[in-house]
Amino acid sequence: MPGDQKSRWKTLVEGLSGMLKKISNKESARRKLVERRQEMGEGLEEFARDLMNLVEAAYPENAFGMELDSIKLNDEQRTGLKEENDKMVKRFKEEICMERFKAGLLPELREKVIFMKAPSSLAEAIAQSKRVDELNSTIKAETRKRLEKIEVKAALAEVNEVWDPYQNDAQYYHEEFKESNGFSENWEEDDKNWDSEQMDQYYDDEGQWFPHGSNEDWGEEYCQDQGYQNCPMDGTDFEKY
Repeated sequence: MPGDQKSRWKTLVEGLSGMLKKISNKESARRKLVERRQEMGEGLEEFARDLMNLVEAAYPENAFGMELDSIKLNDEQRTGLKEENDKMVKRFKEEICMERFKAGLLPELREKVIFMKAPSSLAEAIAQSKRVDELNSTIKAETRKRLEKIEVKAALAEVNEVWDPYQNDAQYYHEEFKESNGFSENWEEDDKNWDSEQMDQYYDDEGQWFPHGSNEDWGEEYCQDQGYQNCPMDGTDFEKY
């Protein structure tokens, strides 16, 4: 193959290779853009910035170029047309980025953002997501506090139950009272006359006070304690007292 043909062939191959590489890069960037999702712990600004980089790679500037050479325009018209084209390209890229931003948010953010007013810019979309994120954080913090209070109350209740296992057991106190006062298990049936039986020992057969070792001074001591001096113990003139 002559040298000039080799040179032209090499130039053609390199040109085609460069074009294919650019196409491959664009397609790869577009695929990554569709698959990109916010990761746990990833900041909203960081996520949006990475999406914008993928948009730039997926839609390079030359993809929106305009052939103005075939159109008869003066310099002012040409400049104005180029500026309008640049604005349209910028807006297109931002809308693509906003769309992928909302679609790729974490589920706990996305499920609330989709019901909010459609943002007019990427910055507004980020601000909306921040508000939702802050709200979620506040709700989580309040929920955590309530759960901690519930756990503390449950722990205290368990400690109190261990400290006094009969705190709510009325039957326990009922039995303790019966035992400490000499009642039998069937006190309702067997001990109906307990008061009479206990008091009979202090009276003789004629119903008179019958002092003995344990109570012979009881009446006098009681009256003196109550301020009744010289109170007769035989019942005479007791009405005065």
